[in-house]
Amino acid sequence: MSIDKINCDIIILGGTYLFKKNIILSKKKGMKNKQIVLFGATLALVLALVFWFAMPAYKFVVDLGILGESTIEFDFADSTFGTSTTIGGTTIQGLKFSLLNLVPLVLLVLGLVLVVLKVLDIKLFANKNFDTVLITLFSVLSGIGFLLVIVFTGMTNDVDMDGFTLGMGAILAGALSIVGGLLTFALNKVK
Repeated sequence: MSIDKINCDIIILGGTYLFKKNIILSKKKGMKNKQIVLFGATLALVLALVFWFAMPAYKFVVDLGILGESTIEFDFADSTFGTSTTIGGTTIQGLKFSLLNLVPLVLLVLGLVLVVLKVLDIKLFANKNFDTVLITLFSVLSGIGFLLVIVFTGMTNDVDMDGFTLGMGAILAGALSIVGGLLTFALNKVK
């Protein structure tokens, strides 16, 4: 079992524990269903941000002939801010700064800030539903951007990205970001 799988399981179990604990406390304290859904959206967006930093975005398997295969994992920071990987004294790939990979992170942080302000009941806009629409838009667009990390990296670096596969970080961050946005959108439908 890889260390990434263990980290992923620990983070998911911790988030599940907090969510269940919050539901139990909500029944005791009389917490409204809207607050539970908002807590779930906040938790999903926080976990998406954690997975952006903690898990690999994509990986590439290099065939070294007699030496076997070597797997190179790139995290979001590598694909966003650039890096070069050296195997056996030779540089395999130098990644450049990618604005297209930075935009989903900025959108996720903006969505998370708006969700936290909504939890704290701080009004930024005159229209009460405008912040919900912005949170949903930012979160869903960032989730789609996380899932397209390989495409964005290939566009920036003019490299054939055929051998690259999505890592768990991209899949989990993208899915949780989309779920957080959809939970926020569903907040208006919950009584």
